[in-house]
Amino acid sequence: MRLLSLFPLFILLQFSLCGQKDPVLTERDAPGQLTVLAQEADGGAIDGVAISIGGLLQAQTAPATFELPAEAPLTVGVAKEGWTFTPGELTVTLASDEERTVTFVGEAAATRLVLLEDFSNTGCVPCPAADEAMWTAVGAASGTAMPIAWHPNFPAPSDPFFLYNILLGHYANDGSRNNFYGISQLPHIRVDGEAVGVPSDAVEIGQLIEARLALEPTLEMTVAHSVAGAEVTVSAEGTVLRAPPAGNWRLYLVLIENYVEFDAPNGQTDYRNTVRHVNGEDAGFNHPLGEPVTLSTGGTFSGSVTFTPDFDVVDVDDLRAVVFVQDSDSKLILDAAVEATGGP
Repeated sequence: MRLLSLFPLFILLQFSLCGQKDPVLTERDAPGQLTVLAQEADGGAIDGVAISIGGLLQAQTAPATFELPAEAPLTVGVAKEGWTFTPGELTVTLASDEERTVTFVGEAAATRLVLLEDFSNTGCVPCPAADEAMWTAVGAASGTAMPIAWHPNFPAPSDPFFLYNILLGHYANDGSRNNFYGISQLPHIRVDGEAVGVPSDAVEIGQLIEARLALEPTLEMTVAHSVAGAEVTVSAEGTVLRAPPAGNWRLYLVLIENYVEFDAPNGQTDYRNTVRHVNGEDAGFNHPLGEPVTLSTGGTFSGSVTFTPDFDVVDVDDLRAVVFVQDSDSKLILDAAVEATGGP
């Protein structure tokens, strides 16, 4: 009786199992592949760009390929500090087995470069300490700060950096710049045109740098130099991002030498970012350096100048271009830019 009572259950179980099939993924269920790229307008890749998919930050950074479920709309976005991307984000729905690439085009946001001017002389005993303090402050800055060095004719007119300009007939190079600020003693350091009270105080220099870094840039500029035979041409372009304050603005195109080793009488041996040439240096001592520039919101401007350095003194392979815009009245340096390659 027990066997007879179990038989119907056995038949029912067998029938039920025969009616089942192992689960099989259909073509609709097969995932797709999405490749995410981030690049500049010229096609250059942008490194370190974070990717989010469906609101979740991914471990990979662009470029990266992901396997995603088909027929599931997902929001894809990228981000990197200091960059804006087009599109900001997009929704992607992949078909089964589809391979798709999406490209986000990035543009670096304009950033401020703080310009420091170091007035020094190889015969100035306290100048090395001020130079060290300045570079300490620059190294500790939260953003980018760029020193350039001028060499007036005092206290030692035998300063070889000063004499370089004299021998080329460019006394206006360092002399006019010194006269522009009314400097009577060295060392003397300026941060975006503002004088440092104690040039050997790295803390004070750092505070002035940070105050300038906290401001949004008014100008976005690029600058470069090219060498053709005995001549070096410095060219710059700029865009006015927002309304500038009123001022008697001048555009300065500067050629610096990144590094010179020289055993100076004051004990200093390392000379960095020495100004070798600047536009307007041929105009004479009583004329201002630079050239007038008109700034209008949304407008553009440009400048170019050609120099003939003494390559017996200057290392042609160690040059770099700098551009800045300054108000001749208030001495405020509105913005500056430096060539991307070479030097500290």
